[in-house]
Amino acid sequence: MTKIGLLRRDGMGNNCHHVADAFKGMIIGTAEELPADLEWVLRWGTTSNLKGKPKVINRADAIHETYDKGAFRAKCAAQNLAPRVWFSLNAYVNDPVETEWTYAIVRPKNHQRSQDVYYCTNINETKKACKKLGEGNYYISEFIDKTQEWRVFIVSGRVICVLQKIPYRGHRKDVAWGLQANYTYQNWTTWPIYVVENAVKCFNLTGLDFAALDIVSVDDKAYFLEANTAPEVWPYYGGKLADALKWIVEKGRDRIPIGGDGSNWKHYIHPSSAKAAIL
Repeated sequence: MTKIGLLRRDGMGNNCHHVADAFKGMIIGTAEELPADLEWVLRWGTTSNLKGKPKVINRADAIHETYDKGAFRAKCAAQNLAPRVWFSLNAYVNDPVETEWTYAIVRPKNHQRSQDVYYCTNINETKKACKKLGEGNYYISEFIDKTQEWRVFIVSGRVICVLQKIPYRGHRKDVAWGLQANYTYQNWTTWPIYVVENAVKCFNLTGLDFAALDIVSVDDKAYFLEANTAPEVWPYYGGKLADALKWIVEKGRDRIPIGGDGSNWKHYIHPSSAKAAIL
């Protein structure tokens, strides 16, 4: 049996046990708790130093890159996959394309969940938010008036599940749905391909082996928001993730390219999730 551990931080990933429950022999612990003789370690959103020299799923440098939410969103925006991003008020005001300076989102460079979201409806509000956070500590993002929001779980460049975030009654007009919403599972055959395609393209700009990507959409156009390396999981999704991790342990960390022409779910789904997956 392969000796594998799931590395977590205190206070983070309290339900990651659903992954370990479905992966026989997987041990969960902090850097201090995990033994030194592990063959593989899955980093659950943490870059703590490891004992020994195990093979790693989600390298520390890849986690660092996506933890800088603004910088990685800008990387995706450069490929027309995410809302446009500015890292200073001066850059925003002097952007030759952005001439209205009306609706914008200002956030700290590093943030979690739906915390610290400043929704600005004019340039004065944007200036005020930037001043509050301090120069060099924020990013400004183009506001997307979303109609739908999704979470796409990806391992090795292939999708294991798609969830749609449904806001609670009275919260649909909220800028950040955050905790004011439920996730609903999407059957493979109903996956919105334009959302899945966007998520996979953004994932492939990372060095990650696994992530849950948040995507918003409007008028069949998808926009990447962020990649989560310690997402909330439930028993079913934990099992799907465990199956895909077993694939990595058995076959290696190489990306699995999209099959066919990318026109339907069979071209995107991870082969550990469906026998119908096209490789």
